[in-house]
Amino acid sequence: GGGIYVFHQDASITPERMKPLTSGTNAPHITATNAPVKSNFLLVGPSGHVITFGTNSFDGTYDPLLVRWSNFEQFNNWAVSAASTSKENPLTDGTEIIGAVRSKNQVLVWTDNSLWGMTPTGDRETVFNFSQLGTKCGLIAPHAAVDYDGIAFWMGENNFYAYDGNVNNLPCTIRRHLFDNFNNTNKDKVYAGINSEFKEIIWLYPKGDSTEPNGYVIYNVEEKTWVYGETFYTTFKDRNIFDNTITTGNTYVWDNEPEDVYTGDGTALS
Repeated sequence: GGGIYVFHQDASITPERMKPLTSGTNAPHITATNAPVKSNFLLVGPSGHVITFGTNSFDGTYDPLLVRWSNFEQFNNWAVSAASTSKENPLTDGTEIIGAVRSKNQVLVWTDNSLWGMTPTGDRETVFNFSQLGTKCGLIAPHAAVDYDGIAFWMGENNFYAYDGNVNNLPCTIRRHLFDNFNNTNKDKVYAGINSEFKEIIWLYPKGDSTEPNGYVIYNVEEKTWVYGETFYTTFKDRNIFDNTITTGNTYVWDNEPEDVYTGDGTALS
């Protein structure tokens, strides 16, 4: 529901820390042309556009189903002109956009009821092509979906799904265990992560009367099996930035699986 912020790190100078991207004159800020002032989700697309979801239109009107993007590789230019590829597109089939992930050659976008594909066209006039890929398969929370090797996995309101060119219900042996004790009031805090070393997808979720994630379910993509348990983790990041998986919880950042722990203090586990 807020504006866009920019973290710009330059090793040669003092890094700029979290400046708002704005058309206004409030300082400190990064000057932008007609940038959105309200958005519910943001990512950078495969073609170099900054994309906002559930955002305000060029005329300032807020639309929870609107997708809007900046000029190509120019995050501070959102103006419509002959020289810009900045445009917008409203979605249908749902009441609001929940989240999005980058997948194979496209961005997948979920409303609360449907799945859409956002594909670069290579044409400056259209920029992106939008196609509906499924219905009655909406996303439960902004960070409840991940892309694993070109296949999207996500948690819906009462089921799990996968998209591999078709939307499929994901057979889930622990589905009743999860949703029978799910804190629906705090469903927006569901967080999906990938542990690529073990070919696992993990969903952190709030259960019982907890306001933060305190339970998890894990799906093993290779074995197609499920496990569940309790946790204090609230977010989960695979080892694609650091050499280990990183989690948050209880006001700390955690090294989730240090080498000497998941191998049993040096002894290999069966």
